[in-house]
Amino acid sequence: MALERQDIRDALLEKGFFLDKSGKRDHDRFEYRLQTTEPVYTVLSRGTKDKTYHDGLLARVKKQLLLDSKAQLLEFVACPLTRELYHKHLYSKGVVPAPKKPKT
Repeated sequence: MALERQDIRDALLEKGFFLDKSGKRDHDRFEYRLQTTEPVYTVLSRGTKDKTYHDGLLARVKKQLLLDSKAQLLEFVACPLTRELYHKHLYSKGVVPAPKKPKT
């Protein structure tokens, strides 16, 4: 299975990651911060060589995003794993605080 880099990038931005431009010139670093000591992040190449991510690079992205499986990464990119569900996933791993409940 392979995913296009642009699809991964779009999913990251849609899920609340922001682009940190202070890193290397040839890579984009995306961070997800919610009162954590360490941000959840992943790095995507800007080069022309890696426009399609195959199993090796997808495994790195999955690990950096703290996802449990390749199937979960595919859901993250295809959007069934919404921003709220991703936050709940990170909460279950103890990475971020509990989602805020709406005031009634």
